[in-house]
Amino acid sequence: MLCFQEHHLNSQRIASNRNLLRGNWIYEWVPAFGPSGTQGGLCIALKMQWQSNVQAKGVLFGGRVQYMLILISGKLIGFLNVYAPNSVTGRIRLWNKLLQDLPVAQHWCMCGDWNMIESPSDRLGGSSTTISGLELREWEKLIFKYEVTDLWHIPTFSRMPDSLLYSRSNRRSVALNLSRIDRFYADSFFGIVEDMWVLYQALRSQIMPRLCSNSV
Repeated sequence: MLCFQEHHLNSQRIASNRNLLRGNWIYEWVPAFGPSGTQGGLCIALKMQWQSNVQAKGVLFGGRVQYMLILISGKLIGFLNVYAPNSVTGRIRLWNKLLQDLPVAQHWCMCGDWNMIESPSDRLGGSSTTISGLELREWEKLIFKYEVTDLWHIPTFSRMPDSLLYSRSNRRSVALNLSRIDRFYADSFFGIVEDMWVLYQALRSQIMPRLCSNSV
């Protein structure tokens, strides 16, 4: 499975670029939104052999969230693909939506562009402000409810040798700001089935053509 955020493709461009990975994949596209139809956009790509295991799928929060429930080893596993708003108010609303409206699953893996950092170590340069106040409280409710953890901070989690320390760069004036706003959260199930799952930061330039954007 691959999860993409911010592909910036509207429905017409999706129709002409469906088989991006050139293989036995199925795609669940969420078109870009906004007045010009070029903001955001999500996609879950799943290997064809898992298609019959998909039990449910859907889109929430105006196209900023998509989920897929897959039956694996007799357990219903939920996968969440997120492109969070830039504003604190928007993210608080999103955390509340996820608390209330996600379908029931036995385990969850949540990935995406969260547009915030939890720890100062997730940013180099620029402001090291982390979530706080009401947003932090609502975020912690979400994390505790689904019992998920940021996999990056688990020492026993296997990382690719060339994993990037940061997932986003932004040059302001002469300074380069780096941040890790793209993250995976999962519960203990994903440590048990380590032979089955490999989560990694893909080399975007080798997977997606230039017509797409920057988050995998």
